[in-house]
Amino acid sequence: MKRMKLIFVSAGIACLSCLQLCADEATVIEFFKTRGDSVAVDNHGHAVRLMARGAPPLSVQQLQLIGELIHLTDVGINMSPANDSQWGFLARLPDLKRLKIWHGHHFRSLSAFNGLPVEELTIGGCMGLIRLHESEPERAQHIITTLNDLPNLKKLVLYHSPLAPDDAHLEHLVKSFPAVTSLRLDFISPGSGKSRITARGLARLQHLPLTKLTIENADTFSQEDLAVLATLGTLKQLEVYTAKGSKTSEGEYRALLLPFQMLRPEVKVSYVNR
Repeated sequence: MKRMKLIFVSAGIACLSCLQLCADEATVIEFFKTRGDSVAVDNHGHAVRLMARGAPPLSVQQLQLIGELIHLTDVGINMSPANDSQWGFLARLPDLKRLKIWHGHHFRSLSAFNGLPVEELTIGGCMGLIRLHESEPERAQHIITTLNDLPNLKKLVLYHSPLAPDDAHLEHLVKSFPAVTSLRLDFISPGSGKSRITARGLARLQHLPLTKLTIENADTFSQEDLAVLATLGTLKQLEVYTAKGSKTSEGEYRALLLPFQMLRPEVKVSYVNR
């Protein structure tokens, strides 16, 4: 009885040491719910969806409790404390279909996510990918090439950090994930240097069965670039986000998109001016 009373401490937050002793699924579910994280369960009481909002901050040990929820299909983690070697708990989730990682400041590579069974992967705003490579800025530019071996991947969302500023990155994505139908990329962000994406690099996207393409910070796009995107025969939706503080007016950018729309009137074009 005394041990059971230890499961919760101040304001109802679960005691980590007790969780480690009795980390059954129901106890872990209660831990995350008590924190205010979003947990959805199925008819059998199994957690199938978890969105860890990052406030209050999780410790690495608390984060790794996610591995006890082996029925999860959908996981979102904000402000993760894990470094490159502390993501092994994800391999314990055989049914994982969707994984979203936002604002991770402690890992420097994407290789920790390789080999997962996910169909959808989002990694965005993870400043550790830049901050931890301050002494090797060139290496930080090529982080995207550390991601591979996701055989079921259909949707890939990468923005801000990691970036894809080079044709070689598009080549890597096309070769590594040939079944992707939805792709979101950031070619450049403030302070990261110039985009090196060319029309030739964009042409590599013709080898993917893309139905949706989203481009962040697309201010460097030209008519030639958009003409290449118009050749993506499977494309049904194009989303374009301009850079924050962009000097390109909405009218100028809509004029830039007009030839694409004339070439592919059946494609839904969304323009967002930040």
